[in-house]
Amino acid sequence: MRYTTPPVSVYTLFLGILVMGVSSSCAPIITKHRMVISHETVPCPDSIRASCLLVKIDSAQSWRAWPVEKQIYGFEYVSGFTYDLAVEEVQKRNRNSPPWWRMIEVLSKEEYVQSDPPMYNTSWLLIEYGAEGQMKKPEEGIRVTLDFSGFGSISGQAPCNRYFAECAFPDQKRLEISNPGSTRMACLEPEGIMALEAEYLSLLSQVKRYQQEGNKLILIVDQQAQLVYQQISE
Repeated sequence: MRYTTPPVSVYTLFLGILVMGVSSSCAPIITKHRMVISHETVPCPDSIRASCLLVKIDSAQSWRAWPVEKQIYGFEYVSGFTYDLAVEEVQKRNRNSPPWWRMIEVLSKEEYVQSDPPMYNTSWLLIEYGAEGQMKKPEEGIRVTLDFSGFGSISGQAPCNRYFAECAFPDQKRLEISNPGSTRMACLEPEGIMALEAEYLSLLSQVKRYQQEGNKLILIVDQQAQLVYQQISE
């Protein structure tokens, strides 16, 4: 029996199908993403020396630390700008090595311009304080105020003494108060005024978030305590 070579076209087709099958089984898995990158870097959570970008991927609502050395090929980060990128995640099919990332397109690049927090240069009067559902009002004749400067500090009148501290607004929800201090007068009347002052200054120093509702300002310590103020008109 004599062996006959198949026609070239059929033979070539057979090899093509074979090569395509092998290639598809070895080809990496590519996933497209949208990535937002913050204007500033932060220390990486697992290292005090390494820097991390802050990124949001796809529909994520919170920032995620991204080590700077974890390169996004084709992208060059410049501090002070926020980026919106179209990127690809490339993963080998055997998954023995971590995926790598590359940029497809810069959708936007905007310079970050910090604006003054809305509370700067405003004054407030304490109207109630304590846990929700158990709020207390300052006794009649006791006036407690809170003044925000235009450069990152607060001051005001506590039930007895004047007080002062530094403040910062990391974002549109958080308020950080640090390095508090006050004068050292002792007031005897009305009864319990010094206990009220100690409670007020303690709550103020622990504030973590704020919420403004028109001319009302709520400083939130935790789920159990808050300070509520009414804005003082100039």
